[in-house]
Amino acid sequence: LLTYRSEHYFEDNNAQNGGSLRQGGFALLHLRLGYRSHAGIWELVAHVGNMLDRDYLTDAGNVGGTFGFPTSVRGAPRMAGLT
Repeated sequence: LLTYRSEHYFEDNNAQNGGSLRQGGFALLHLRLGYRSHAGIWELVAHVGNMLDRDYLTDAGNVGGTFGFPTSVRGAPRMAGLT
């Protein structure tokens, strides 16, 4: 699955922080691959989120921006699992 988010600003009044609270457009690649037994009794699934380990922000500004030190929340790094 490929998801894309276009460039966006995190604050309604982004001029308050000099226009710095923005995230450029980015794409994330997620992969999920599974196998189910012929009888359907068991299943094995491998998954990888943010497969290319893209660095991105999910939020910025908020309370810290009010006090003059903008804060940010990073997106999840590459994560993999097996179930």
